Amino acid sequence: NAAMLALDESTGSTVWKHNIGSSPTANGVGCGNIHPLGILSTPVIDAEARTIFVAGAIGTSSIARHEIHALSVDDGQERPSWPLDVTTLSFNQLSFNAPPQNQRSALSLVNGVVYVAYGGHVGDCGDYHGWIVGVDGKDPSKRGAWATLGRGEAIWAAGGMASDGTRIYAVTGNSTNGASSRAASDSEQVVRLSGLASLDRVDKNLYFPASWRTMDGSDADFGASSPVYIEVPGATPQHYVLAIAKDGHLYLLDAENLGGMGGHVADFSVSSGSMSIRTVPAAYTTSQGVHVVFSTVNGAKCPQGGPSGTVVMSVRIPAGSPPKPEVAWC
Repeated sequence: NAAMLALDESTGSTVWKHNIGSSPTANGVGCGNIHPLGILSTPVIDAEARTIFVAGAIGTSSIARHEIHALSVDDGQERPSWPLDVTTLSFNQLSFNAPPQNQRSALSLVNGVVYVAYGGHVGDCGDYHGWIVGVDGKDPSKRGAWATLGRGEAIWAAGGMASDGTRIYAVTGNSTNGASSRAASDSEQVVRLSGLASLDRVDKNLYFPASWRTMDGSDADFGASSPVYIEVPGATPQHYVLAIAKDGHLYLLDAENLGGMGGHVADFSVSSGSMSIRTVPAAYTTSQGVHVVFSTVNGAKCPQGGPSGTVVMSVRIPAGSPPKPEVAWC
């Protein structure tokens, strides 16, 4: 069963347990490597409301639906009017098709809205899309959704989406059927959304590399990593979103104007390895700038050669107009 546990930190004993439903033994579309499924992602807590939000797949032999639950952190009881059945949602005549969708990305809570992102299963089978669902944390009847135009284009990132405290930033993966134009695709893209998952399709809210079609063809997508939002003291501008593709390109974007195709502030190569970046970056600030730390599987471009194989790397974003990323250490 897909269950949430609350543990006493002093004794390790169970304080409460809540079962959200049966865990599917398979997804029902013939691929994937997680069996059984259930609650796979990191929940998010609204400390003021004392509510934990959790997403899970429900079913028996296959996924019947995806649900978002709101539970009391004190006793595990479901809040009134929850859960939300995500399969009831649609976007631009596209309905949420439960079996091919997978929910790995950590949940976000921004300005009272719970955001839940979806991708697919290993093997890219079935007609899935990248989805972001936005739900009012206090009133689940207020909800919205955004979905990628093309098939695939998943939001995989285990670390979740980035936020500036008002809006969220998500990164999509590659198209699974070879998108022919941007008019029909949201692949290899950073998107900025607000409110109940709304997106104004203008350059300031979107970014994708000019090499997006090549990235699609080689599976060198953004979507395997989480984006990170940073503020760089002394830089112009000061607020950025940083996203790293599998092919080792680190893109620094102006958070207020993502720039459309090729509109990055910096394109910095951190690895020469193929398919080398699948990571959750973290950031910290020193007097020399903001360090963004992440792992690379191979080909890391470390100072003085540095270690080989899997390494942890720090890229420093110093003050500048614009700032120029540099590898600080491995």
